[in-house]
Amino acid sequence: MAKIPFTLPTVQNWSCHNCGGCCKQHAIYIRDEDKQRILSQQWENDEHLGSVVKGDSSKLFHVDGGIFSKSWTRLSNQADGSCIFLNEKGLCRIHAKFGEDAKPLACRIYPYAFHPAGKTMTVSLRFSCPSVAANLGKNVSESKKDIEELIRLTTPANFRDSPAPALKRGVAVDWADVLRVSELLEEAIGDDSVAFELSLARTLFWTGLLEQASYEKIKGPRVRELIELVAAASVEELPELPLQEEPSRISQTSFRLLAAQYSRKENFQQITMSYRWKLVKAALRFSAGKGETLPLHPDLKAVPFAAIDETFEPISTDDVELLQRLMWVKLKGMHFCGRPYYQTSVIEGYQALVLLVVSILYIARWIAVGHGRRRISRDDLILAITIADHHHGYSPSLGSASAKQRVRTLATKGDLEKLVTRYVVTEQRFAVED
Repeated sequence: MAKIPFTLPTVQNWSCHNCGGCCKQHAIYIRDEDKQRILSQQWENDEHLGSVVKGDSSKLFHVDGGIFSKSWTRLSNQADGSCIFLNEKGLCRIHAKFGEDAKPLACRIYPYAFHPAGKTMTVSLRFSCPSVAANLGKNVSESKKDIEELIRLTTPANFRDSPAPALKRGVAVDWADVLRVSELLEEAIGDDSVAFELSLARTLFWTGLLEQASYEKIKGPRVRELIELVAAASVEELPELPLQEEPSRISQTSFRLLAAQYSRKENFQQITMSYRWKLVKAALRFSAGKGETLPLHPDLKAVPFAAIDETFEPISTDDVELLQRLMWVKLKGMHFCGRPYYQTSVIEGYQALVLLVVSILYIARWIAVGHGRRRISRDDLILAITIADHHHGYSPSLGSASAKQRVRTLATKGDLEKLVTRYVVTEQRFAVED
């Protein structure tokens, strides 16, 4: 296969720091060739895993689905949810014994994600990796050769035939139009002369106008003209952040339930009836929003809902960069709409991305309150990013019809902007006002 052109998110750094986080929180689905290679490694004779598999190497794997749906094979988990191949030092036994190339392809790819964008492939990263969230390591441009090889291994020959995501439901556009929307969103989000929350409000404003427009008579180049016109008009139409208004009670309930979904940590070995009952209790608790949160993640404590909604000190300009970079990488990498995000339209995908940011800040407040603080620290924010982004685009519940309708309802009611003004409070806002 000829070399595949690709674009890199050059604002991002990453190197593996062997934290083992990816081996502790992800279900690792593998291909048949991965399974056969692992079987040939004869782990039943290993001094550590031999006693676990007891001569039966099939215990290294677990099959999900089947009967009424396609079955998927993944690596088995230890009692605490960690991958069966994770050793006591937090390192991969396969890597240690046979080298990196012997690991399943899914492990070698993480935290990268590759998506088609017309004639090229785009590269994104998963912020569930703490090193990605904290921007640690070498710039991704320095890993270009390794990324190129991974793209070669994962990209089908017909990737250029992948259709562009819809601009809005039922409105098909060209890749050039999709990429232009993404480019304008990237420019707005990365504009440090404007408070981050105002940038979010403006982009929600003009993408909302695009969603309201009728495209029966707007075709071809005129779509691009409309996109650029409404984006430019948002500066005049929204010169400053609107006064804070309370979202409706229904919207507040919907948002709390979304934050609860983002805050979960699954243990694939222990999805028992008691665990499912805990999820039901959490849903009831977050629907009501009274009393204390029910933590579904070991890094989250039970805290009063009211404390999360109290006035917090603004997050620093340096910490805003974490959120800007997350959004920029997902926009640049086409990691927010179409096939990479539950087949949603560009506009709905962007609205969901903004909700991810608001949810991250809600969870970061939750973490801070658990430590008796009213200021979100950088560590709080990084942890919140890794917790929430583990699910974004990967959790089936977020791709359900009800979850998609929730995003639409929050956007059409104007409550998404109200959630932004409530929870996205940065030093930039006050610097601009001064």
